Amino acid sequence: MLRALGVHPRQVAGMLAVEQAFLVLLGLAGGTLLGFVMARLVVPHIVIGVQAAPPYPPADLVVRWPLVLAMLAGAVAILGLVLPPVLRALGRGEPGTGLRAGEE
Repeated sequence: MLRALGVHPRQVAGMLAVEQAFLVLLGLAGGTLLGFVMARLVVPHIVIGVQAAPPYPPADLVVRWPLVLAMLAGAVAILGLVLPPVLRALGRGEPGTGLRAGEE
């Protein structure tokens, strides 16, 4: 749609890249934060010992931050691998093709 309005293809690609990066980073940050908060709230209450009683000493949540950061970096790397082919595919089409898609 933007290309049909005269926006340069590089600007469309840049806007798409920024939009996708923002959405992915926001989702990763929000999901990590929500997962950490939920784990802090839930894990101490669901851990029981062999005798169906709360364990002694009390269970403590252990977060392996290097592993969490590696997984986040992997998700960002996947975005980096997927985004260039998508941008290339979008750059090949004619501007009016998408606008006439429902006319057939």
